[in-house]
Amino acid sequence: QSYTGATSMFMTRLPGMNYGRTKIIPSDRYGLRLPNTHQLNVNGSYKFEIWGNQARVILDIYNLYNRRDIWFRFYDTSTESGSVEVTDVRLLPIVPSLSFEMKF
Repeated sequence: QSYTGATSMFMTRLPGMNYGRTKIIPSDRYGLRLPNTHQLNVNGSYKFEIWGNQARVILDIYNLYNRRDIWFRFYDTSTESGSVEVTDVRLLPIVPSLSFEMKF
């Protein structure tokens, strides 16, 4: 997955002032890539009749083998030291869900 990240930043200040405006220098548009990722999602359903109506039970398992790959990167420029902190936001862990559907 490609993305546009921050490569550097600088702060402009007027003489005699302790504050200024931060300017972030982005990379080339979609010029950076996240590490390779993969996941296994499984879905199964069972159809049956209940009270004369069609019904279905569905089991979904998201991220079956629990890989916490990087979803996106967050750049925090509000640090006191003036440096940029990069935080990797990771995918959800294994998420099973069970649902019931009935048509009437």
